[in-house]
Amino acid sequence: MGKPAHSVKQAGDTVERGEVLAQAAEGLSAQIHASISGVVTEITERGARIRGRKE
Repeated sequence: MGKPAHSVKQAGDTVERGEVLAQAAEGLSAQIHASISGVVTEITERGARIRGRKE
């Protein structure tokens, strides 16, 4: 439901838990945040895969 968010990260980027992966589109949409820290291995309209690291 709603418009897909626009990714601001790409495969190979290092992210911290809570960091924005995708900005909300105009209208009904939501920002997507990283649930874990690590390296983005894939990001699509359906979601993101992050290879986690030990903290």
